[in-house]
Amino acid sequence: PVFKDSVRIDTSTVIRAFCEGDTLSMRSNITTATYILNQTHDLPIVSVSINKDELFNPTTGIYMPGPGGGGEYPHKGANYWKKLTKKAHVEFYDTDATKSFSHDCGFAIFGGFSRTLAKKSFKLKFKDEYGPDRLDYDVFNEGKARKFKNLVLRSGSQDMSGVMVRDEFFTSLVKENSPNLLVQAYRPVALYVNAQYFGLYYIREKIDKHFASHYLKVPNDSINIIMSLIYNEEGPKTHFQSLINYLKTHDLTQKESFEYIKNLVDFNGLIDEKLGQIYSGNTDVGNIRYIRSTDQKSDKKWHFVFYDVDLSWTTNKPAGFYLRAGAEGAVSMHNIIIDKLLANNEFRQLFLERLSMHLHKTFSEKNATKVFDNLINKIKRRRNIKRRKI
Repeated sequence: PVFKDSVRIDTSTVIRAFCEGDTLSMRSNITTATYILNQTHDLPIVSVSINKDELFNPTTGIYMPGPGGGGEYPHKGANYWKKLTKKAHVEFYDTDATKSFSHDCGFAIFGGFSRTLAKKSFKLKFKDEYGPDRLDYDVFNEGKARKFKNLVLRSGSQDMSGVMVRDEFFTSLVKENSPNLLVQAYRPVALYVNAQYFGLYYIREKIDKHFASHYLKVPNDSINIIMSLIYNEEGPKTHFQSLINYLKTHDLTQKESFEYIKNLVDFNGLIDEKLGQIYSGNTDVGNIRYIRSTDQKSDKKWHFVFYDVDLSWTTNKPAGFYLRAGAEGAVSMHNIIIDKLLANNEFRQLFLERLSMHLHKTFSEKNATKVFDNLINKIKRRRNIKRRKI
């Protein structure tokens, strides 16, 4: 419809408008604004606007099973497994009413087996073909703006029907005393899609070369990322394969072999990641990323990302599940590095020292309760603050 006077809004909705132009003036860009009526939130609000059929068309929608999604779990032929990105618009309304952003972007389903769940995660992509090439904003309240190519709207994954704070709690807890360990920043948000409330989500950094270059302070093109010992997400996997082959064929009780590995692996980060897995009782241990930079100014060591700890505190696993190769079936391959290193007395001493530190500081009842309460207080509605009426 052509805008002439005013638009009456009786319910939450998205308004998109543009100037069509004529022979003397060019057509304008599309302007988008979401109007959310009679809702109250303490959290920042993320609003995504997208053609409804792009998500929910029974045949082609990326949120839907589609014609190929009727097979056995995990329904690999479903639309939500396809690598499809749709153009959308994202708005962010911060808790400080003076701060916000509004940009066109790419919008895609995100995650592994969590794609099969009713509440799915999303990826926001900032790229020329969708809108601005980067987002320049202080998304995580760090005190200054950062540039982002990708962000994740995380649904809670396998913890979405539980307490929905497990991953955020364990990663925040371990990171506190683990300066070498890479952990994604996050903020809980209220997500709206086409002005409809979609639930509590977490906006998070995406683990990619931009994430790695930010924390390792190196150029993007120097980044090498390996996932689960198998997949090279960035750069070749030849260096990592050589590391694993060396570990399998050398005795690390020998000083020369141990010193060689010491120059290739960040020991503190490795130990802290494993202790985080043990403390959380995580059973989904295949989610591990190894990151290295080839830049001359970097240490050129393999660093570790602690992430995706949703399947935790649900069962008991022995320490060997996280530390020993060959003792726990298929998951043992993820323990090759730590298992071989634990044969060395110097490394065992370092492992025990860091374990003692974490037991007394990180994992103490007082500290764990403090971190948990801080996280919960960001989410729950509190009577002692003035809430925003939208």
